Amino acid sequence: TTTWYCSTNGTCTSSWNSVTNFKSALYNNYVNGTLGPKGIRWSGVIAAEPGDLIQVRWEDGHYHVFVVTAVTGTSGYRTTSDITVCAHTTNHQDVSLSYGIGGDNLQEIYTLHVTGINN
Repeated sequence: TTTWYCSTNGTCTSSWNSVTNFKSALYNNYVNGTLGPKGIRWSGVIAAEPGDLIQVRWEDGHYHVFVVTAVTGTSGYRTTSDITVCAHTTNHQDVSLSYGIGGDNLQEIYTLHVTGINN
């Protein structure tokens, strides 16, 4: 498909409405040069920057995405306490990522850095 977004009739591709599919599409576009946003990903948050996306998965299989709005500390050494995020669930606006993800049952956390878009 050449559509990576939601159309005017409300139909969305899986890369738009699935956390795992978005992560895969972003990276695949980076590697293959296919249409849409492209980016790199890495495990953890040690080098997260404002504008990056933090994706998390809890043990129950639930996924969520946070947008990084600010960071403190040194890149390469950041922790969830150094990262400020926004998210639509419970209207998190500029909260610490450590608060947003909670402390229980976190299975996986990784950073997506959008590097551009392939037209």
